Amino acid sequence: MELKELLDRLKELKGVAFLSPREEWFVSRVISEGFSPEVVFEAVSKFLNSQPEQRRQKVPIYLCYKLLTKMRKGLPLWRERFEEKLNYAILVGAKAQLFEPKDEESAERFLLELEQKLALELLKKLSKGERLKIAKTFSAFKDSQELYKDLVRREILKLFGIKPFSLYID
Repeated sequence: MELKELLDRLKELKGVAFLSPREEWFVSRVISEGFSPEVVFEAVSKFLNSQPEQRRQKVPIYLCYKLLTKMRKGLPLWRERFEEKLNYAILVGAKAQLFEPKDEESAERFLLELEQKLALELLKKLSKGERLKIAKTFSAFKDSQELYKDLVRREILKLFGIKPFSLYID
């Protein structure tokens, strides 16, 4: 499924003639982050179906971000994936301590914390102008702190050419 087809299906699912520019930007952003269009459609579908029918047209689809990050589709064994991501994190400069996860959730939590620490270190290396530029770019999402922090973190990593450490994103 391509981006245009995904956007058309989302408009149909939401019951609107067009998506807002922010919603279109959000969809293209998560696709560029490595989420497959099928996973995005499924997450948005679950999110919209959880909303009352009269609100579906008004609810912005970027609010499904938390659900989208929890989706787990067609991934290799999580232990192998954890080892790959941990080795990559150490390779790009993250300071990791020895950690043996008990389950998939704790492995993902550990990698997320590692990514957050690295992003904070990298943020300190950016000039004040670059930091302000990033903050201004995502200022429209400040009302959702979790989404805002995640977008800023991803942008910082993207500036330095670092892929996400998540088990669920390639």
